[in-house]
Amino acid sequence: RRFKLVIANMISINIAQRNLDFLTTSYNYLTWVLPIVTVAPQYFAGNVELGVISQASSAFGHILDDLSLVVNQFTDVSRFSAGIDRLFSFLSAIQRLDPSRSIDSLLTNDQGVVLAKETPENMIQVKEVDPFLSDQLPVLSFRNVAINTPDRKRNLLSGLSFELFRGKNLLIVGASGSGKS
Repeated sequence: RRFKLVIANMISINIAQRNLDFLTTSYNYLTWVLPIVTVAPQYFAGNVELGVISQASSAFGHILDDLSLVVNQFTDVSRFSAGIDRLFSFLSAIQRLDPSRSIDSLLTNDQGVVLAKETPENMIQVKEVDPFLSDQLPVLSFRNVAINTPDRKRNLLSGLSFELFRGKNLLIVGASGSGKS
């Protein structure tokens, strides 16, 4: 029964992805063809030269790219929304297992002491880097990072330190829902 639900969910995801791909592909082709179809009658009537069709197509493409943010980024927005839904589901699961816990309790311990105080040791710091020195300085740096469960009852990882330099890659892998975000 559960496997059938997984299969049905996967079929629904595939159908939604197909429809999204059809929409974005059709939209992209339409934006390529529409200016040509619009200017072509003028060309065949002898009112404009062939170069005008190319110019109109290019201008239309530039303007439309700027105005098409939602259509072009729909997949990323959907992925972001799914991530938020997973975080909400995770929070809901925690609250189902411990109904007495409020949302605020995820940031406090059993004695009500706030665990997420911003101090120079535990806050994210953003520093501007001189572009001429950027190859010598890391673009991302973690020093002695600890990762805990949201209620701070279990330490998942501690003492993580690394530096990532410009032009180098970092790949974080793990099963879906394992906390990569």
